[in-house]
Amino acid sequence: MKAFARIAKKYPDISLIQVGTGSMTVQLQALANELGISNQVRFLGAQPHEVIQKLMRNAEIFALPSQIANNGNSEGLPIVIMEAAACGIPVISTWHSAIPDVVLDGKTGFLVPEKDDKSLAEKIDILLCDRALGKKLGIQGRAWICENFDIRKQTHKLEKIYDSVIG
Repeated sequence: MKAFARIAKKYPDISLIQVGTGSMTVQLQALANELGISNQVRFLGAQPHEVIQKLMRNAEIFALPSQIANNGNSEGLPIVIMEAAACGIPVISTWHSAIPDVVLDGKTGFLVPEKDDKSLAEKIDILLCDRALGKKLGIQGRAWICENFDIRKQTHKLEKIYDSVIG
């Protein structure tokens, strides 16, 4: 929210769509009001996969600034980042856990430090100013996912390893 608030006035026609519900939903809604951006933020709550796919197909940027929770919990690799990249959307996320295995900074999207809303806003601004760059990163992100995370290709590689060991 804070990153979006930094650029919202510069881009009055853009909107932030937040999908899902959780323990922080009410806090995020209050923060959007506090930051004066509630007219540009839509909270959709939990949505079926088909709706999420449609949203991704129409999105210009996918941002998921993951961070280590206060209790030390950390996610591994958010599948939604892989889904966004597979849709050809440039992804902006954080240097966190396994995310850099999918989001190659400057090649398939951008990575920023955790809890750094200024850097996140700067990367969003870059993609909004240079939409051709966004398309390029999205295309490269999709290619990276198709090459390195396709189940058929990975299964074939694994079978070759097994064959070489059993041989």
